[in-house]
Parts: sequence; C-alpha cells; structure tokens
Amino acid sequence: MEWIIGSLLIPVAGLCYKIFRNYQRDTQEKEARLIALANRVLILEQKVETIEGDVVEIKELRDDISDIKQDLRVALVLLEERKRVP
Repeated sequence: MEWIIGSLLIPVAGLCYKIFRNYQRDTQEKEARLIALANRVLILEQKVETIEGDVVEIKELRDDISDIKQDLRVALVLLEERKRVP
C-alpha cells in the first residue's frame, strides 16, 4: 500500500499540480496580453478619431480656399474692367 502512495499517488499529484500551475500562469499571461491589446486598441481609436477630425477640418479649409480663389478671380476681373474704362 505504501508503494502505491509513494510511487504513484505522489508523482501523479505533483504532475497535476504542475499542470494546474502552468495552466494558471498561461491564463494570466493571456489575460495580461489581452489587456495590453485592449489598451493599444483604445489608443489607436483615439488617434483615428483625431485623424478623422483633422481630415474634416482639411476639407473645410479646402472649400474655404476654393471660395477665396473664386473671390480673387472676380476681384481680378473687376480690376481689369476698371482699368479698361477710364
């Protein structure tokens, strides 16, 4: 009976304990990696929102520049007509 406990039960219990510890450690590492990944995703989402805001602002500036170009063309045409008529 002692040889069963000494040669089978104790090594099996030790093996089960090692397997459980490895599983627990792997689970903790995976959880830590998921948390790090979630943090990186949040940072990237914030950067994307900032870039989207910048793109909208650039489009508005482009529209304003187009309006200014049209106004300058009209002003140049009016100046040309003013120079022609004495």
